[in-house]
Amino acid sequence: MCPDYENDYGVTSYIAFLDSLIDEAKDVMYLRKARILSNYLGSDEEVAQLFNGIGTDLVPNFEIYKDVRSNIQDYYKKKWRTWMSEFFHTHFNSPWTVMAFLAALFAVLATGVQTVYSVLSYYKQP
Repeated sequence: MCPDYENDYGVTSYIAFLDSLIDEAKDVMYLRKARILSNYLGSDEEVAQLFNGIGTDLVPNFEIYKDVRSNIQDYYKKKWRTWMSEFFHTHFNSPWTVMAFLAALFAVLATGVQTVYSVLSYYKQP
């Protein structure tokens, strides 16, 4: 960055913002899965080291991403979203578990419908 050039420090602020989000390889993995980052370096650990090293001497404008940071904090303050996310990540991590759940749900619903019809037919008999 040239100190004589007037700018809003958008690039350095974005790098500093990503540096604040990335501390370890697991953070890079989450950002890759959300399609926020693309990793062409090789490992997620290398990307984490790159952002942690490159963000040390930056002069960012923290006001640019203040709304994004507050929206992220508001999102994670809602516990039910975290619980639902953990539930789906734990119990529905493969297509087979989703199919098994749908099959079990269908079986329970079919059993319920059969029970209702058998009770109704019992009371209609003379």
